[in-house]
Amino acid sequence: MDIEIIDFILTSAAFFCGLFSFWKLLFKKNALFEDIDNSNISIKDLPKISIIIPARNEEKSLPGLLNSLKKQTYKNFEIIVVNDNSSDNTGLVAQKYGARLINLENLPKDWLGKNWACWNGAIKADTGYFLFLDSDTILSKNAVKIIVLKHIKNSGAISIQPYHYMKKPYEQFSALFNAVLIGAMNSFSIFSRIIRPIGFFGPCIFCSSGDYFKSGGHEKAKNKVLEDLEIGRNFLRNNIKVNNYVGSGIISFRMYPGGFKSLLHGWSKGFGFGAKISNIFVIIMISLWITGFFTAFINIIRSSINANILYIVLSVILYILYVFLFYLILLKIGNFNFLVSFFYIFPAIFFCIIFVYSLAISFLIKKVVWKNRVISIKKRV
Repeated sequence: MDIEIIDFILTSAAFFCGLFSFWKLLFKKNALFEDIDNSNISIKDLPKISIIIPARNEEKSLPGLLNSLKKQTYKNFEIIVVNDNSSDNTGLVAQKYGARLINLENLPKDWLGKNWACWNGAIKADTGYFLFLDSDTILSKNAVKIIVLKHIKNSGAISIQPYHYMKKPYEQFSALFNAVLIGAMNSFSIFSRIIRPIGFFGPCIFCSSGDYFKSGGHEKAKNKVLEDLEIGRNFLRNNIKVNNYVGSGIISFRMYPGGFKSLLHGWSKGFGFGAKISNIFVIIMISLWITGFFTAFINIIRSSINANILYIVLSVILYILYVFLFYLILLKIGNFNFLVSFFYIFPAIFFCIIFVYSLAISFLIKKVVWKNRVISIKKRV
């Protein structure tokens, strides 16, 4: 058996690793966070909730979220903005929109900023349900109601990865990072009934206060860079169901509007540690899929050089399959351009470079700068 056919078989196997890793996202409607039947439930019967928003230097992003909360069809909630020692007008923006403001000045030893802010919001909340939202998220007008109804229907905790909305070309380089983040969570693979998810998506988490404090909440993850994964793991350890979704049509965000440098810092911040705590089987599946990105591309070049018509045709077919699988995944998670999928080799190379850099930060440099803070990640996962 010659080298071309062996490469074709291995690359095809890698393709199916990707297909199986995103199976539910592609083929199961319940992977997306969509509206549910509420005909038998009166909105008056739904509980009051506390919406907790940790915010550090978020005067530009916060108005978008607070405006979307003002437009909610379900209004039985309090809004708590926890101002994490901001140097801008974050606190004034929160007060302008009528949010309850908690100002934090000193960050205790062994705590990270977002974790401390979320914990303070939780212990000072006045309701039995918490909705933690990142300040850069935007909700559809029915989002809060649907989240509460989904919780009633499924019980346990809910986390949602927002739909990634982008405006500038450089933001498209987030493509493979978004896909890997969702695939590695193992909430959408064909094996998700056998292998539990590794945690929560961080931008949007809903749970009861009882489940939150039972699992330890942000206090138990106080020094974790990837606090969302740790909190989700603690829920699972306490036998609390974890329901992860993709938020297309319900909740969105624009991740790195501050320029290419912010995108680099953002994705390199914790990807190395994320790989460390992920399920090894899931990591192998995702890694093989990404390897197939390169081999599918290389096979076209090699078969063209060898002028083997059969292998050229097979290689082109396989490349097209990779393109469309990647495109269908991206279609579910953000407004990515089709050209990102067609020329996937470039975001794939970028991903590998940043992933190696993230590993260096996590295990060699052991510190990262985020929100104008130097975060030491020594002994932190």
